[in-house]
Amino acid sequence: MKIPLTYYLNSDVTQIARDLIGKGLVTNVEGIPHAVLVRALYPLEGIGMMQERIGRNDCLKKLAYGPGKLSKALGIHFSESGISLNSDFIWLEDRSYVIPSSLIISGKRIGVDYAGSHADWLYRFYIKGNNVDLSGLCASG
Repeated sequence: MKIPLTYYLNSDVTQIARDLIGKGLVTNVEGIPHAVLVRALYPLEGIGMMQERIGRNDCLKKLAYGPGKLSKALGIHFSESGISLNSDFIWLEDRSYVIPSSLIISGKRIGVDYAGSHADWLYRFYIKGNNVDLSGLCASG
């Protein structure tokens, strides 16, 4: 089921970010620069197609890790910026997969020293055990 457009109008961006773990990304109403940057995914479907798109057979945890590889694996091109996430071209689905709150970890944002005290806000979310460190993610390296 596509996530309805009204969902994205919620002003509590951190709650939306937590809700969308396992689903996708969000922006707020036009003119308000809130967003969730999806930096990685652990694929459950379409693995062969993703490997074909990136041109190699990376292990699942590295297959779509980082915004560049993620976009390439999903077949998303920068020219598609601005397309509604509720269109018939690209959309986010809710497949009723719920990640328990106890497994959602929050941390400080990275690379935003310019943001002053906002840099310390806990706006980085990930699933416990799926941190940003790539070392040791795959048995074969």
